[in-house]
Amino acid sequence: MDYKNASLSPEARAKSLLSIMTLEEKVAQMMMVSCHEGVDIEAACSYNVGSICLYSHSFADKTADEVSAMIESYQELSSIPMLVSTDEEGGTVVRVSSNELLRATPFWSPSELYNEGGFELIKSDTIEKAELLL
Repeated sequence: MDYKNASLSPEARAKSLLSIMTLEEKVAQMMMVSCHEGVDIEAACSYNVGSICLYSHSFADKTADEVSAMIESYQELSSIPMLVSTDEEGGTVVRVSSNELLRATPFWSPSELYNEGGFELIKSDTIEKAELLL
């Protein structure tokens, strides 16, 4: 069975991948590397960690295409696809939307959104945030 075969169910793909992984790879898959400034992200990726978390410096002065290429290059360093994450809660936590090349203004905090437009504004903001991060 080939875990890259998209026609297989997610469960079958996962079982296929697990069956060929070493113990070290399975342990690494449980790790999330917090990629603050100064962390060698490429080295972390080469260890096949399960996830990396990117912060503001990773997005600074980059276009959406540059961010996509950067993430793709990290994925290529790992023989097992990684979950790539970031903090983008809004308000004081805006790793991506603080870059004007990716969004004109940083996302507001959920409390600011609620005070301005209630749950509907939070909902539309969340959809916009998800689309940007995708």
